[in-house]
Amino acid sequence: MIFDPVLADIVITEVFPDPLFDESLNEWVELYNNGTEAVDVSGWMIGDSSGMDYILGGLYNGEGTIIPADGYAIITDDSTRVYNNFNVSSSAVRLYVDDASIGNGLKNDGETLYLTDNTNLVWNVTYPAAEKGRSLAIVNGSWRIAEPSLGYDNEGYVDYTDNSTYCDWQIELI
Repeated sequence: MIFDPVLADIVITEVFPDPLFDESLNEWVELYNNGTEAVDVSGWMIGDSSGMDYILGGLYNGEGTIIPADGYAIITDDSTRVYNNFNVSSSAVRLYVDDASIGNGLKNDGETLYLTDNTNLVWNVTYPAAEKGRSLAIVNGSWRIAEPSLGYDNEGYVDYTDNSTYCDWQIELI
């Protein structure tokens, strides 16, 4: 079943699998809380077919694991350089995984990511091959290649002049 992103509270809205440098240290995944209440992602996991990692909070700026309604969170590895190398919204919750990569490292040529709560699959998404230094982001319900927009609305970061930037992601609820 194809799943409409507006029906889930916590959704993956952007992925950055192919950084210009320091591969795993600069990879990240953006979550968005589409709900009307804050969601605590403590005990949740994110990963791929090769490995799942616990999502943790508090390492960066002492933040926890609660994503406010209409709020964003950024997931990185535990040794990230993302906050030094990118413009990250100060309101984005800064999360990280319990090891040196998200899953087995975000694959540059595409893969499926899984987001689980304590017991259930919450969200999964398959992304295509990435363009070096660009993110894959959802804009107006469609997945597009974009400039990284960590913790910001993705709409202003897409290169609309490039017609080849459409991504054919399918989102399924299992």
